[in-house]
Amino acid sequence: MTTFGDAVQFVNDFGDARSGQLDGPVGKPYTPHWMVGHLFGDLVRREAGGEPYEGQLLVAWVVLCRVRSPASWWGRTPITVMLAPKQFSCYDHVTDTEPTGAGVAAFLGTLSADRRCERVAEAAMSGWLEFPEVMTHYHALSVSPSWASAPGMAFVREVGGHRFYRED
Repeated sequence: MTTFGDAVQFVNDFGDARSGQLDGPVGKPYTPHWMVGHLFGDLVRREAGGEPYEGQLLVAWVVLCRVRSPASWWGRTPITVMLAPKQFSCYDHVTDTEPTGAGVAAFLGTLSADRRCERVAEAAMSGWLEFPEVMTHYHALSVSPSWASAPGMAFVREVGGHRFYRED
């Protein structure tokens, strides 16, 4: 295994620790719904926990926009997008390491979200979270990443302590 996404696949292949189920429908591995929601809520808390509600929703929206993007290198599911290396600074400490089954279990044990962040995750997973603009990137106002001024990057809006962009 070379990425944390591979480690999550490892967990998927060997079962949902909460239900004891080994496979999804027709014997195919799956990402348990509880894991996606727990990870989504944790990502929102770590990335925008102190932000206004709209800012938290926009962080979740970025994940969904990446899932829908034709640039498939981000991933095709919320969990693969959230755990893609060097995408969300709150998980860089995990995605830059060689994963093991024990490491995945330890990481999953650290996930937590307050009720507001859980509601944001539920909104994202339920399908009602939609904004008129596509947003594929964001950063805190305290940093100025080089990609933000790169050709093909368009500023969309600023909310709370974050600026949101789309890649054209």
